[in-house]
Amino acid sequence: MGRWPSYGQQSSSARANVRHQGDMGQWQSHGPQSSSARFYQQQSCLRQEQTQRSLQASEQMLYDVYENTIGMIEELEKYEDHGKSAGFSGLLRDRVPPTRKREKHDVTAIIEGQLVALDGQMTYAPPDVTKQARMKMLDRTLLWVAAREEKEIPLGLADSYAKSLVQLLTEPESMKLPERERPSDPRSGRLDEAAVNNFLCHYAEARHQGEQQDKEFYDHPNKKAAMRDMRHGRDHHNGIRRLLNLNRNDERFREVLTKQGKDAMDIN
Repeated sequence: MGRWPSYGQQSSSARANVRHQGDMGQWQSHGPQSSSARFYQQQSCLRQEQTQRSLQASEQMLYDVYENTIGMIEELEKYEDHGKSAGFSGLLRDRVPPTRKREKHDVTAIIEGQLVALDGQMTYAPPDVTKQARMKMLDRTLLWVAAREEKEIPLGLADSYAKSLVQLLTEPESMKLPERERPSDPRSGRLDEAAVNNFLCHYAEARHQGEQQDKEFYDHPNKKAAMRDMRHGRDHHNGIRRLLNLNRNDERFREVLTKQGKDAMDIN
């Protein structure tokens, strides 16, 4: 006597009272439903964490391809003959040996391949990730170009590719690639193809790197996607002005930048 009866022995009023307590959250903290409730709650949290990790990893992949693109444009700057420098970010320091100098047409071919890769990454990344990352990369690019303007470096092919990058980040369908130098010897034209094939090999490696990043973000749930430091100017308006000066008649480019909140319409 005095023992609390098993659930099967309880009266209907007692069972009703238990159900009522369950509705109030009291039964769930001690009864058989508690483990199930905790399980589903944990599963929900795990799904949210996994989604967050996947979003961070996707964003990091965008930044990695973007940094490779900027790094190759900086490689292209080495062919400019003006004796001035806007600084070197060193984004490819661990990938391009300092003693190795590529042919100029190989560099431009790889830049174009990087732009294609970035376009693909942005196409397949989650829309929210792409939207947020685009704005960050756009700001970085304009400040990167601003450094060239503030050092009074003559306009060159590096600026043209930077404009292509900005077009890709703002209105992908409007992106135009500049006319680039081709090998003078027709027989060496295969160098371009080799350069692109070499890039595609690195792109496959990037996919593997993406898998590694997924694991890294899984192992470190609080890790956030981030871009590395790179050179920058003082004012992004200087970068806008420089890109507009590449073609003063490109009103569409001015309109697109203005639509992105960059006040390009007021820059002469």
